[in-house]
Amino acid sequence: MKVDVGGINTLKKLGFSEYEARVIYALLRLREADVKLISKHSGVPRTKAYEVLRRLVEKGLVAEIQTKPLRYSIIDPEGFIDKLYKEKERELERLKRELELLKNILPVLSSERREAENYIIKVSSPEDFLKLVKDRITSPTIVGYTRESAKYLKGIGDEEYRSPVDFILTPSELFIPLNPLGTPQREYIIVVFTNPYVMEMVRLWAEEVLSIKG
Repeated sequence: MKVDVGGINTLKKLGFSEYEARVIYALLRLREADVKLISKHSGVPRTKAYEVLRRLVEKGLVAEIQTKPLRYSIIDPEGFIDKLYKEKERELERLKRELELLKNILPVLSSERREAENYIIKVSSPEDFLKLVKDRITSPTIVGYTRESAKYLKGIGDEEYRSPVDFILTPSELFIPLNPLGTPQREYIIVVFTNPYVMEMVRLWAEEVLSIKG
C-alpha cells in the first residue's frame, strides 16, 4: 500500500527510525489495528512490525490491547503531536544548558598552562581500560554512559546518567574516552583530567543537565 512519504519524513525528523515512523503514521490513520493490518498499511514487514510496536509500547507511545490477535493504538492520538513537540522543546532546552556549560569548560580544556594536568591512556579494548582504572574508582564516582557503552559502564558508579559522551568521574580523576567504549575501535584513547575545575564543571553538568539517570 502506498504510504505518505511526507508524513513519515516529518516523524523521522522528530527522531524516529524509518520503521517506527511508518508504524506510527499507519496507526495515526487506522486508530486501532492488529499487526497484519499495520504491516499492510505501513509497508513494514510483519516480523519487524512486532519489534517496532514492542519498542513503542515500552516508550509509552502505543497501547497494546489484549485481544486475539493483539491490537495496537496510539495513546491519546489527538495529543500525540503536542506531546512530541513538548519533548523536543525539553530536548532543545537541555541542549542549550549543555552548550552553556560546555562554553565554560572548553577554555580550560584548551589552556596550555593546564596541559600538565591532563594525559592520555591508550588501550586495545574497553575491558583493558576498566581493568586499568578498577582500583582508581573510589566513592563517590559519577558515571555517564552512551547507549552503546551502557554494558561496560553501567553499575560501576555511585551516580549514573545516560549521557551524550562516556565519562568516569572519580574524586581525583576524570576519564573521557574520545569515542564511546561500545563502538568498535582499533585503539581506544581516553583523556584523563586531574584539574579540579574541569572535574567540578563536569560534575555540575552531570547533575544539572543529565536529568535522565541510569
